[in-house]
Amino acid sequence: MSYRVEFEFARLYVEDLWLGISHLPYLGNIRIGHIKEPFSLEQIGSRKYYTFMERSVAEFIHTPPRRVGIMAFDTAASERVTWAAGLFSDAPGINFVQDDDFGGAFTARVTWLPWYDEATQGRGLLHTGIAYSYREPFGSSLRFRARPESFLASYAVDTGKIPADSTDLLGTEVALVYGPFSAQSEYILGIVDAKGAPNASLQGTYVLLSYFLTGESRNYLKSQAVFGQIKPLENFLRVRTEEGSVQRGKGAWELRYRYSYLDAWDSGKLSAGRIGNHGVGVNWYLNPFTRVMAEYIYSKISRPETSSDGHLHIFQMRTQIEF
Repeated sequence: MSYRVEFEFARLYVEDLWLGISHLPYLGNIRIGHIKEPFSLEQIGSRKYYTFMERSVAEFIHTPPRRVGIMAFDTAASERVTWAAGLFSDAPGINFVQDDDFGGAFTARVTWLPWYDEATQGRGLLHTGIAYSYREPFGSSLRFRARPESFLASYAVDTGKIPADSTDLLGTEVALVYGPFSAQSEYILGIVDAKGAPNASLQGTYVLLSYFLTGESRNYLKSQAVFGQIKPLENFLRVRTEEGSVQRGKGAWELRYRYSYLDAWDSGKLSAGRIGNHGVGVNWYLNPFTRVMAEYIYSKISRPETSSDGHLHIFQMRTQIEF
C-alpha cells in the first residue's frame, strides 16, 4: 500500500491525493484518487525538475494534468517498457457536481526505450512514447487557453467555451540523452467533435535542447519513463580547510533552448489564433535540492482576425529550494 497527500499552499489547491496498491497480478499497480493522467512526458514529470520554469504552450491542449480517477500501470522488459491506462473525470480539480453531466475520459500511455546504456546508468538513452485520450467534456463544453510560458502573463490564446460532444487527444514523444547533451520533443493533436459545427483540431509541439557545461547528464527514471532530479558532480561550495587552503565546487551549469508552438485557429474553426515561443536560459544547480534559473522568452501571438501580430518579451528568474 502507498499514498500521497500534496497541497499547493499558494492557491490552496489539492495536487496529489491518492491511495495505491502494488504487486498485483496482471495489473501490476493501481492508483485511485486525484492523480496525474498518463499523458505527455513533460506533464507526468514533477514541475520541480522541469528544464524550463513552465511547461511549453503545446501542453495546454491537455490541462490540468490531474483529475479524479483510477489508473493501472506497470513496467516490462527490465523497465524498458512502461504502460499506464485509466478512467478519469473530465472535471478539473475535486468538484462537487449537482447534475449528471460530469464528463469522463479514458487515457493511456505506452513508452519504450530502444536504447539505454546500462553501464553508465542512462547517460546514453533514446526514449519513445505515445499517448491517447478519449474525453467527453464536463458540462458538455470545453475550453483551451494558454499563457506564453510565464505564469505571471495573461492568457494569450483562448478559445472560450466550445459546446462539444467529445474530444480525441493524441500525443507522441521522443527524447535523446547523450552524455551532457539532451534533446526532447513532443507533438500533441486534439480533435474536437463540436456540437452543430464541423470538427475542429488543435495542434502543438515543442523541441527542447539542453547541454551541461559541467558534464552532468539528465536523470532518467526508468520505472516512470520521466526525467527527474539533477545531481551535480560536485556541489557548489567555497570553504577554507584546516590547512588554510580554499576548496571550491562549481555546482552544475546547464544551457537550454526551447521552441514551442500552439495552433488553435484551424482555418477559422476556432477563434483563439496561434502562439510561437523561442526560449533560452541557464540553470545553476548548487546541489540536488537548490537551483537558480534565468531565462528569456520571445513570444509571437497571431490572431488572424486582427491586422497585426502581438510580440512579447519576457525575462524571468527563479530561485528554487526543495525540502
